[in-house]
Amino acid sequence: MATKITPGACIGPHLDRKDLRRLLRCRPDEVPGLILLLNRQPRYHNGLDAIAIAVAVAELRAAGRPS
Repeated sequence: MATKITPGACIGPHLDRKDLRRLLRCRPDEVPGLILLLNRQPRYHNGLDAIAIAVAVAELRAAGRPS
């Protein structure tokens, strides 16, 4: 049986809320580059899962759009 994971769960406690807001506000084509820049910062020590964060940001954006 598959477990449903909410988009925010992929981001977890590793990504600062301020950085998440920054990712949600930038253009979709800027998300990968911004994640890479954030990942190089000393507070993250290349510990961010860039693919999971990019997917979670896309899902959060899609969930926020009215149908």
